[in-house]
Amino acid sequence: MLNTLKDTHVLHLRPGMFYTNFLGAIPLVKHQHIIGNNFDAGVNMVLSHPADIAAAATEALNACAFTGRQVRYVAGDEKNGAEIAAALGQAIGKPELRWISFPDEAMLQAMLQNGLTEEMARVYVIEIGIAIREGILFDDYHKHRQQAFGTVRLETFAQEFAAVYNKN
Repeated sequence: MLNTLKDTHVLHLRPGMFYTNFLGAIPLVKHQHIIGNNFDAGVNMVLSHPADIAAAATEALNACAFTGRQVRYVAGDEKNGAEIAAALGQAIGKPELRWISFPDEAMLQAMLQNGLTEEMARVYVIEIGIAIREGILFDDYHKHRQQAFGTVRLETFAQEFAAVYNKN
C-alpha cells in the first residue's frame, strides 16, 4: 500500500531470518539435544539481528537519502543449519548439537502446540520453510547482497543465545 502513495519516498527494509527465532528452540535443545526446521542442515539462510534492523532504520531516517521506492536488505550473516547448530552448540557447551530436518506436518503441529495460530504456523512452515528449502526465498537478496546492511554475525548471536539458554 505504501508503494501506491504518490509523491512519497519509500524504503523497504528486508531482513533475513531473525536470529532471535532460535531462542524459541531452547526447550528442544535442552530436552532433545537437537535444533532444526523443515529443511536440511546444508540449506543456507540469510540471518538478521533486530539490532541491525534498528540501526538500518535509524541510519535511513537520519540521512533521508532514499528516493522513490527502494529496498535495502538487512543481513549480518549467511549460514546453513549445520553451521548454526555448531555455533550455538559450541556457545552452550554442547558441541554435539545437530540440525535436524523435520517433516512439514511435524513442524506445523509443533508450532500449533507452542501457541502459534494456524495461519501463522502455515505461513512459517509452508511458505517460508519450503521457500528456504527450495532455495527461492533469498533469490533477490543474492542479487543485491553487496549493498546489504548488517554487522551481527552468528558467533556474536551465539553468545546471546547461550546467555538466555543458561538462565532457564
